[in-house]
Formats: sequence, C-alpha cells, structure tokens
Amino acid sequence: MDRVQEADENNKTSVVGLAIKGNKKSKYVVQWALDKFVHEGISIFKLIHVRAVINGVPTP
Repeated sequence: MDRVQEADENNKTSVVGLAIKGNKKSKYVVQWALDKFVHEGISIFKLIHVRAVINGVPTP
C-alpha cells in the first residue's frame, strides 16, 4: 500500500488494463504485459475478466 501511495505522490504511476478470458492464452497476455510495462516503472494492473454473452439456454 505504501508503494502505491508513494507512486501517486510522484505522479509516475501507469494503469494497465488487461482483458482476459480465462483460457490458456490469458497466461501469455499477462506475462507479456508484465514484461512490457513493469520495467518502465511502477504500474497498477487491472484484470478485466471477459465473458461471452449468453444468447440462449438449451433445453433438454
């Protein structure tokens, strides 16, 4: 928590939003974002879990 507050005071914080589905490729998306943005400074990551829209419910 102190790290985030310190970053806000310095105004060097980046917020990165990642849209993930929860499948195998999501792991690679998160790894890519960590490799890309963490070395540039303090970043806050927001994970957005994307779900498919349900168009109908099958009946037996």
